[in-house]
Amino acid sequence: MNEYGLAIVIFTASGTEIETDGKKIPLSNHSLYRAIIDRCKTVSEALEFLEKYTMSPADNCSHFQIADASGDSVIIEYVGGEMKVLRSDKPWQVCSNFLIYGNPEMEGFGKDRYLDYQEYLDAHDGIVDEDTAFRLLHENHIPGDENYSVVFNLTKRTAAVEFAPEFAVRHRYQL
Repeated sequence: MNEYGLAIVIFTASGTEIETDGKKIPLSNHSLYRAIIDRCKTVSEALEFLEKYTMSPADNCSHFQIADASGDSVIIEYVGGEMKVLRSDKPWQVCSNFLIYGNPEMEGFGKDRYLDYQEYLDAHDGIVDEDTAFRLLHENHIPGDENYSVVFNLTKRTAAVEFAPEFAVRHRYQL
């Protein structure tokens, strides 16, 4: 998250196929994400940035979600060598560890977690408080793969983080 309330979250996603046609400058995934956070204030600016740059084909394993303090959100996936921009018809959006584009059944690793998050948000009009967000993250973790959980508040420019193995201790950061 940056000082404008723009955040990027990265997920592994089997089946990603990065552009290789040479129209865009490839950056390693970490450089691409860092450049967006450093140079953009909104989702619209991030999309303009992505018209010039893409992830390196060596990074064929992830997709990402970009959101800003206005509530705008997109998921970026690379399918068949093309960048796909996914928007939700709801004022919230969920992303997990599988490609969404062209996947109406939401098949793949992470479907269970995705559906749990989506079900909660649907039942609560997309509203979730920090404690409930952490509860959902803890209930839907990948056993043996726990590192940290983070909850952003993009309008207040805050992040609350719990690190493994001491998930009971919550650290707070303000930009």
